[in-house]
Amino acid sequence: NAAFVSFCILLSRAMASFKCNFYIPLSLVQINMERAQKRNAVLEEKFYFRKNIQCCTCDCEPDIVEMTIDEIINGNDQFPGICKVIRDYINYMVGNMSEITPYSALIPLLSFTVSS
Repeated sequence: NAAFVSFCILLSRAMASFKCNFYIPLSLVQINMERAQKRNAVLEEKFYFRKNIQCCTCDCEPDIVEMTIDEIINGNDQFPGICKVIRDYINYMVGNMSEITPYSALIPLLSFTVSS
């Protein structure tokens, strides 16, 4: 699926540029894996995810909360979401999102495709 590939490429480039930190303890990764194996997990389960992904130093305490996949990708009132990181990356690379307005409308569509 081209939308998923585009989303992954933009996310990986944003992670590298902004030095995002998605580390969580392995015990929580194991719990996330167990939850992910359930039927309709993407729609019904909550997963442990790090809120302070912009903190790139190893000595800062991770702020880990439970969120749905929709909240992880699109954000909520406590966490901006992965789409916001991608938008910030595009703004950083292009300089102004208005220059690529037709393409900027695809970001929410990509996130909908990924979370569906």
